Amino acid sequence: MKITELSVRRPIGTIIVYIFLLITSLIALFKLPIDIFPEMEIPVLTILTTYPQATALDVEEKVTKVIENAVSSVSGIDTVESRSQENVSIVIAKFKWGTNIDEKASDLRDLLELTKMTLPEDVDKPRIVKFDPSMMPIMFISVTSDKPIKDLRYIVDKKIVDEIKKVDGVAGAMVRGGDEKEVSVIIDPQKLAFYRLTVQQIISAIQQENIEVPIGDVYEGYKKYLIRVPMKFEEPSEINNLIVGNFLGKPVYLYQVGKVEDYYTERVGETTVNGKDTLLIMVRKKAQTNTVTVCSAVNKKLDELRKNLPQLKINIIMDSSDYILKVVQNLKSTIFIGGILVILTVLFFLGDIIPAFIIVLQIPISLILAFLFLYLFGYTINMVSLMSLSLAIGMVVDNSIVVVDHILRHIGWGKKPVQSAVDATSEVGSAIIASTLTTIVVFIPLLFVSGLIPLLFKQLAIAVIVTLFASLAISLTLSPMIASRLCSEKEPQKKSVISVSRMIERIENYYSDIINWALEHKRTTLLGFLGIFIISLIIFIFFTGKEFIPKSDESVINISFETSKGMRVEETFKIAKQIEEKIFKLVPQKYYKSVLIRCGESGTKGLSAIFGQQEASNTGTIMLSLVDKSFRDRTSIEIVEMLRNNLRKIAGIIKLDTSAQSSASSTLLGGTGKSVSIELRGNDLDESLRIADEIKNKLKKIQGMRDTTISLEEGSYQIIVKLDREKLKMLGISSGYIADTLRKTFYGYTASQYTPPLGSFVESSYDIFVKVGKDYKNDIRNLTDLPIVLPSGKVISLHNIATFERKFAPKEIQRKDGVRVVKIEADIYGRALSKIKQDIDNMLDTVELPYGYSIKFGGEIEQQASTFRDLTLMLFLGILLVYLIMAAQFEDFLDPFIIMFSVPFAVVGVLVGIFLWGQNFNIMSFVGLLLLVGIVVNNAIVLVSYIELLRSRGMKLIEAVKESCKTRLKPVLMTAITTILGTLPMALSGGSGAEYFSSMGVAIVSGLTLSTFITLIFVPALYTVIHSRIKN
Repeated sequence: MKITELSVRRPIGTIIVYIFLLITSLIALFKLPIDIFPEMEIPVLTILTTYPQATALDVEEKVTKVIENAVSSVSGIDTVESRSQENVSIVIAKFKWGTNIDEKASDLRDLLELTKMTLPEDVDKPRIVKFDPSMMPIMFISVTSDKPIKDLRYIVDKKIVDEIKKVDGVAGAMVRGGDEKEVSVIIDPQKLAFYRLTVQQIISAIQQENIEVPIGDVYEGYKKYLIRVPMKFEEPSEINNLIVGNFLGKPVYLYQVGKVEDYYTERVGETTVNGKDTLLIMVRKKAQTNTVTVCSAVNKKLDELRKNLPQLKINIIMDSSDYILKVVQNLKSTIFIGGILVILTVLFFLGDIIPAFIIVLQIPISLILAFLFLYLFGYTINMVSLMSLSLAIGMVVDNSIVVVDHILRHIGWGKKPVQSAVDATSEVGSAIIASTLTTIVVFIPLLFVSGLIPLLFKQLAIAVIVTLFASLAISLTLSPMIASRLCSEKEPQKKSVISVSRMIERIENYYSDIINWALEHKRTTLLGFLGIFIISLIIFIFFTGKEFIPKSDESVINISFETSKGMRVEETFKIAKQIEEKIFKLVPQKYYKSVLIRCGESGTKGLSAIFGQQEASNTGTIMLSLVDKSFRDRTSIEIVEMLRNNLRKIAGIIKLDTSAQSSASSTLLGGTGKSVSIELRGNDLDESLRIADEIKNKLKKIQGMRDTTISLEEGSYQIIVKLDREKLKMLGISSGYIADTLRKTFYGYTASQYTPPLGSFVESSYDIFVKVGKDYKNDIRNLTDLPIVLPSGKVISLHNIATFERKFAPKEIQRKDGVRVVKIEADIYGRALSKIKQDIDNMLDTVELPYGYSIKFGGEIEQQASTFRDLTLMLFLGILLVYLIMAAQFEDFLDPFIIMFSVPFAVVGVLVGIFLWGQNFNIMSFVGLLLLVGIVVNNAIVLVSYIELLRSRGMKLIEAVKESCKTRLKPVLMTAITTILGTLPMALSGGSGAEYFSSMGVAIVSGLTLSTFITLIFVPALYTVIHSRIKN
């Protein structure tokens, strides 16, 4: 080959080229960011709209449906889902894969501007949120002090949060806990009625007096003066003396109908860490930034803040970079150990240091060159990219093994080393190119599928392809060049450093006996192995457990719970403390680092609702941060099961959900929440709730089901105020006038902003909020007897123009493509998802659905079905492409057909390995099987191509088969064992993140091991049978 001859004839130029590439690759390596998963752009836009103090039904009717209509008109929409909760509307627009999501966000923003006019007045402006994993907090930071928590909020906001926001890469930081400043104007409705005043008059008076208006300008001679009217309140007490109306010819002051307090907003949530009241800071990173780098920079900033604020205790509760670094380090270790095993294998088989050195030199060079292309493609160092290098480490030496072995043969025939290098590489060049193509061609089907698979594994495909192409290039250039300089004419006669000839000879003799028996009993051999294949398929279909993605121990446990409807946050917090006490009692202290409690609302205006988190006075979440699993005797999943069984006994808990997976991982790997999700579609809420209850009760009886819930649940207590339209007409007022009066009385209204004078402790502006006192809301009679001041000046009680009805309101109403959906969801424990789905299918057959209702699976079941369909398509396309590559290489369709019989036995090996390792078949196992399609055929190619060569030289069929098997056994074993041992550390890994990648390692190790063994027997027997019949 020209490139080989050029490399061998110009060694210095070849070395310089590779030195340049290595230096460039090393620079790229140090610039590559580190993360847990590849960067993903998921084609989803979320429209978040808050409607304060509105029920889920009101939100659905007045907000969600309006926004859904606007969203549905955008082109490229796949599905539109929505969740209407108390106070919040979440509309989720899912676009087709490959859609330019930024362009669609712009189109949607224009439509929402037009839609805004049709929304209620009190609805906040809809916010478009681009779904991005970077939205998830990467750090939780707690701040405590011996001072009262009320005094901390402002300090934390200004001295800590503002500093964190300045850190490069930080997108935002939010504070939860403590109290925010507010000027409360507390009015007395009875006194307002006495003076014939309305709440709106109080609000208007505040707005008109708290002003700072630029008037214009005037001139005096050559001078120009700007005119301003600065009438902002200098002290909150000034509001007391505002004239808010006139009664009997005398002014009415605000202090006559209410009072002003410069205090704090009413607390709607509680936050503690390890039992202590705390302020929690949640840090988010910018998109396309490095999680590890950002976390490191925030940690450095916190070290500075601890020195400047010694009176505060600043602790890190959760740092995402810790887990990422542990996973990366674990994969680095598997790569290093795999590399050592491959080097030892090569040295063992060759027994000579120089040829072994030439071959193993490919490992570091190929891997380092891969980092250059990762950098050029804009990728990161993550679990997937490192996993691909761990897979490739055993394969990169295959081409070089063939080349160096053939060069030594030519030198042994008496040729000069330089000429031997050129001739030998030219002879095997086309073969190793074809072999490389069969391995990488299985990734081409990635271009024809969409969804999670290309997002997760495109980087794996690129990394493997780049590494193998680098290996091929080195085998055709650098390896022959070095061999031509280091291998002398005496190299083939050297005695081995490690004597393996006797062992190889014994194996060859044993293998020859097996082949002789197989060729004498061809029918028995073929039928026996085909029987094994069929039995393994039956076991796989009916007995092997299948799951979507293996659950990983991320050293975190999330517990969410709900108490009775309408329960105050103070009472909910008491139950949270009971859960905390149970945790302290049940979980050994050495197992965990912190216990974070969050109850009630966070004040983030619905952002948490995007990720399916409920926030109300009767809800709470607890995050238990565990130590690394290497320091525990129990996995996080086992601890969850123990807690689940004990926490249910606590009185007052209505609903309990426990999970051992972080919300970030759940979002990245599908965002499905629970493993089982059954979607019941139908518009009648009462009928949907009846059917959902029936399904829920039956689900609980299925073995392995945990934490079964229904999305449509009764939410808060409601009092429905039904106004009498006829009476309103007689009084000359509208329903809107009464509704506005009621809302501003019982919810309140932000009248203006108070700006403290310069030099005050609190420098930022805060709300002037008009409301009734908390005690006033403690008696329902204050609602029914509320005096309404009419525009005419008359006063009537609300009960004279309205009736009242108490009822429950649904907590959340979900919709999908315009139809209401009720989700019955559950987690699983101790059983495979596929086996549970079989039981669910049988159970659903017993459920009778009324006309207009339907059931569909969602969650992991839907993701698994969709992903497995895509992977099955990729598998068959991969098999076809590998076959076509071999047909082009052999210029024949029959021999590649024989070689392809290696693939079914790779499947057998994968299934056996999964069974022996006690694992379930998942997408990682499936991708491992896909990789095997391109790997296992190489062994059969080596055998069949040599048989054809011997037959072309005049050797009879049986003798050619026997000689080929004996001669090619060593290179077949060598290439197979290097790949197996290179991947074995991944299969055996037990460190952080091992649950994700060990399944793929097990699939490749077991599949290649069994396939190699069976291929060495089955393919020769099948070749003999087919070619004997052709001859006859």
